[in-house]
Amino acid sequence: MQKHINITRVEILTGRMRVDVTLSEPYCSTPQLAQKLVKEYPGIQTHACKNAEGKTFGCVMDHTSLAHVLEHIIVHLQATRECDKSVVFAGNTRWINQKEGRAHIEVSFNDDLVALASLKKAVAFLNEN
Repeated sequence: MQKHINITRVEILTGRMRVDVTLSEPYCSTPQLAQKLVKEYPGIQTHACKNAEGKTFGCVMDHTSLAHVLEHIIVHLQATRECDKSVVFAGNTRWINQKEGRAHIEVSFNDDLVALASLKKAVAFLNEN
């Protein structure tokens, strides 16, 4: 099985995790993956998201980069485990080198072990789909 996402670096800082990834082509999500995301992670499409097409992740989730999808899955997994529902998790994704499929993701966290477990689960999901 080909991996779609390979983690090349993880850095844990105070309250945030930095992750560098390399993506295999194609680098983008698909409508089929978007359907699987909504089924596996109900509500992920309603995440607030700054993008050129709207105010939610659902506006771009069927054609955004897999790194951006990874960011939102990590945030979603942490939010669903958080007991304090007033806690807001945030993230951002940017290309390091789009031609090479290399991207940088940052996400906030309350618990570094939960963040790392969320990263692991999110990568496994994307590599299986």
